[in-house]
Amino acid sequence: AKTAGIEAPKRIPEVRPKERANLKRARKGKPKKEDPKGIPDYWLTVLKNVDKLGPMIQKYDAPILKFLSDISLKFSKPGQPISYTFEFYFLPNPYFRNEMLTKTYIIKSKPDHDDPFFSWGWEIQDCKGCKIDWKSGKDVTVTTTQSRTTATGEIEIQPRVVPNASFFNFFSPPEIPKIGKLEP
Repeated sequence: AKTAGIEAPKRIPEVRPKERANLKRARKGKPKKEDPKGIPDYWLTVLKNVDKLGPMIQKYDAPILKFLSDISLKFSKPGQPISYTFEFYFLPNPYFRNEMLTKTYIIKSKPDHDDPFFSWGWEIQDCKGCKIDWKSGKDVTVTTTQSRTTATGEIEIQPRVVPNASFFNFFSPPEIPKIGKLEP
Protein backbone atom coordinates (compact mmCIF):
# COMPACT_ATOMS: atom_id res chain seq x y z
CA ALA A 1 0.00 0.00 0.00
CA LYS A 2 1.21 3.47 -0.87
CA THR A 3 0.52 6.51 1.20
CA ALA A 4 1.56 9.90 -0.14
CA GLY A 5 4.29 8.37 -2.33
CA ILE A 6 5.77 6.32 0.54
CA GLU A 7 5.62 2.58 0.30
CA ALA A 8 4.60 0.82 3.51
CA PRO A 9 6.98 -1.92 4.65
CA LYS A 10 5.89 -5.47 3.96
CA ARG A 11 4.72 -7.37 7.00
CA ILE A 12 6.95 -10.09 8.34
CA PRO A 13 4.95 -13.22 9.07
CA GLU A 14 4.55 -13.79 12.78
CA VAL A 15 5.66 -17.04 14.34
CA ARG A 16 3.05 -18.30 16.71
CA PRO A 17 4.15 -19.47 20.19
CA LYS A 18 3.20 -23.08 19.43
CA GLU A 19 5.29 -23.07 16.21
CA ARG A 20 8.21 -21.43 18.08
CA ALA A 21 8.15 -24.26 20.68
CA ASN A 22 8.15 -26.86 17.89
CA LEU A 23 11.17 -25.17 16.24
CA LYS A 24 13.09 -25.19 19.55
CA ARG A 25 12.32 -28.88 20.09
CA ALA A 26 13.45 -29.71 16.55
CA ARG A 27 16.76 -27.83 17.07
CA LYS A 28 17.52 -29.59 20.38
CA GLY A 29 18.08 -32.93 18.69
CA LYS A 30 20.52 -31.52 16.14
CA PRO A 31 24.09 -30.74 17.12
CA LYS A 32 24.89 -27.06 16.92
CA LYS A 33 27.00 -26.28 13.88
CA GLU A 34 30.30 -24.72 14.87
CA ASP A 35 31.36 -21.65 12.95
CA PRO A 36 34.74 -22.09 11.29
CA LYS A 37 37.44 -20.23 13.17
CA GLY A 38 40.07 -18.34 11.19
CA ILE A 39 41.67 -19.16 7.89
CA PRO A 40 42.76 -22.80 7.40
CA ASP A 41 46.57 -23.22 7.48
CA TYR A 42 46.98 -19.46 7.99
CA TRP A 43 50.29 -19.56 9.91
CA LEU A 44 51.75 -22.26 7.64
CA THR A 45 51.04 -20.01 4.65
CA VAL A 46 52.50 -16.96 6.41
CA LEU A 47 55.72 -18.78 7.37
CA LYS A 48 56.15 -20.23 3.88
CA ASN A 49 56.05 -16.66 2.54
CA VAL A 50 58.71 -15.26 4.90
CA ASP A 51 62.00 -14.97 2.97
CA LYS A 52 64.22 -16.39 5.73
CA LEU A 53 61.81 -19.03 7.06
CA GLY A 54 60.04 -20.33 3.94
CA PRO A 55 63.03 -22.31 2.62
CA MET A 56 63.45 -23.96 6.04
CA ILE A 57 60.00 -25.58 5.87
CA GLN A 58 60.24 -29.14 4.59
CA LYS A 59 57.34 -31.26 3.32
CA TYR A 60 57.33 -33.23 6.59
CA ASP A 61 57.15 -29.95 8.63
CA ALA A 62 53.93 -28.78 6.95
CA PRO A 63 51.53 -31.25 8.67
CA ILE A 64 52.95 -30.20 12.05
CA LEU A 65 52.71 -26.47 11.27
CA LYS A 66 49.00 -26.92 10.51
CA PHE A 67 48.58 -27.16 14.31
CA LEU A 68 50.17 -23.70 14.79
CA SER A 69 47.41 -21.47 16.17
CA ASP A 70 49.20 -18.18 16.91
CA ILE A 71 52.55 -16.39 16.97
CA SER A 72 53.29 -13.50 19.31
CA LEU A 73 56.29 -11.28 20.00
CA LYS A 74 57.23 -10.28 23.54
CA PHE A 75 59.78 -7.59 24.37
CA SER A 76 61.89 -7.52 27.51
CA LYS A 77 60.70 -5.39 30.40
CA PRO A 78 62.38 -2.07 31.23
CA GLY A 79 65.52 -2.56 33.30
CA GLN A 80 66.21 -6.02 31.85
CA PRO A 81 68.72 -6.73 29.07
CA ILE A 82 67.20 -5.85 25.69
CA SER A 83 65.63 -8.93 24.13
CA TYR A 84 62.59 -10.17 22.28
CA THR A 85 60.94 -13.57 22.23
CA PHE A 86 58.87 -15.21 19.52
CA GLU A 87 56.17 -17.44 20.99
CA PHE A 88 54.66 -20.10 18.71
CA TYR A 89 51.40 -21.51 20.12
CA PHE A 90 50.29 -24.98 19.02
CA LEU A 91 47.03 -26.87 19.38
CA PRO A 92 47.28 -30.36 20.89
CA ASN A 93 48.86 -32.52 18.19
CA PRO A 94 50.25 -36.02 17.56
CA TYR A 95 53.84 -34.74 17.13
CA PHE A 96 54.97 -33.08 20.38
CA ARG A 97 53.68 -32.24 23.85
CA ASN A 98 54.64 -28.54 24.04
CA GLU A 99 51.81 -26.02 23.81
CA MET A 100 54.28 -23.24 23.08
CA LEU A 101 57.70 -23.12 21.42
CA THR A 102 59.93 -20.08 21.97
CA LYS A 103 62.98 -18.42 20.49
CA THR A 104 64.61 -15.49 22.30
CA TYR A 105 67.09 -13.02 20.85
CA ILE A 106 69.30 -11.04 23.25
CA ILE A 107 70.35 -7.73 21.72
CA LYS A 108 73.52 -5.72 22.26
CA SER A 109 73.23 -2.00 21.76
CA LYS A 110 76.14 -0.58 23.74
CA PRO A 111 78.70 1.58 21.93
CA ASP A 112 82.33 0.50 21.95
CA HIS A 113 84.21 1.92 24.98
CA ASP A 114 87.20 2.82 22.77
CA ASP A 115 85.01 4.75 20.32
CA PRO A 116 81.80 5.76 22.17
CA PHE A 117 80.58 8.04 19.36
CA PHE A 118 80.49 5.23 16.81
CA SER A 119 78.14 2.28 16.90
CA TRP A 120 77.19 -0.40 14.42
CA GLY A 121 73.71 -0.28 15.91
CA TRP A 122 71.87 -3.19 17.40
CA GLU A 123 73.30 -6.65 17.01
CA ILE A 124 72.26 -10.08 18.18
CA GLN A 125 74.42 -11.00 21.14
CA ASP A 126 72.84 -14.40 21.75
CA CYS A 127 69.78 -16.45 20.89
CA LYS A 128 68.10 -19.23 22.82
CA GLY A 129 65.56 -21.75 21.68
CA CYS A 130 63.52 -24.26 23.61
CA LYS A 131 63.50 -28.02 23.92
CA ILE A 132 60.77 -29.69 21.92
CA ASP A 133 59.20 -32.65 23.74
CA TRP A 134 58.70 -34.89 20.70
CA LYS A 135 56.37 -37.86 20.96
CA SER A 136 57.96 -41.24 20.25
CA GLY A 137 59.00 -41.61 16.61
CA LYS A 138 57.73 -38.13 15.61
CA ASP A 139 60.94 -36.03 15.78
CA VAL A 140 61.37 -34.60 12.26
CA THR A 141 64.73 -32.97 13.11
CA VAL A 142 66.51 -36.34 13.03
CA THR A 143 66.41 -39.56 11.04
CA THR A 144 67.32 -42.86 12.64
CA THR A 145 69.12 -45.25 10.31
CA GLN A 146 70.77 -48.62 10.81
CA SER A 147 74.55 -48.86 10.52
CA ARG A 148 76.78 -51.92 10.60
CA THR A 149 79.85 -52.02 12.80
CA THR A 150 82.57 -54.65 12.81
CA ALA A 151 84.57 -53.39 15.79
CA THR A 152 84.26 -56.72 17.60
CA GLY A 153 84.80 -58.81 14.50
CA GLU A 154 81.09 -59.58 14.30
CA ILE A 155 78.64 -57.59 12.26
CA GLU A 156 76.45 -55.55 14.60
CA ILE A 157 73.56 -53.42 13.45
CA GLN A 158 73.30 -50.26 15.51
CA PRO A 159 70.87 -47.36 15.22
CA ARG A 160 72.46 -44.12 14.06
CA VAL A 161 70.81 -40.72 14.47
CA VAL A 162 71.38 -38.31 11.57
CA PRO A 163 70.34 -34.63 11.68
CA ASN A 164 67.53 -33.68 9.30
CA ALA A 165 66.85 -30.30 7.69
CA SER A 166 63.68 -29.00 9.35
CA PHE A 167 61.91 -25.78 10.26
CA PHE A 168 61.94 -27.02 13.86
CA ASN A 169 65.75 -26.68 13.98
CA PHE A 170 64.92 -22.95 14.30
CA PHE A 171 64.24 -23.66 17.99
CA SER A 172 67.70 -25.23 18.52
CA PRO A 173 70.01 -22.45 17.37
CA PRO A 174 73.77 -22.99 17.30
CA GLU A 175 75.70 -21.34 20.10
CA ILE A 176 77.20 -17.99 19.21
CA PRO A 177 80.88 -18.18 20.15
CA LYS A 178 82.03 -15.68 22.77
CA ILE A 179 84.87 -13.78 21.18
CA GLY A 180 87.11 -11.71 23.39
CA LYS A 181 88.66 -8.39 22.43
CA LEU A 182 90.85 -8.78 19.34
CA GLU A 183 94.28 -7.18 19.44
CA PRO A 184 95.31 -5.14 16.36
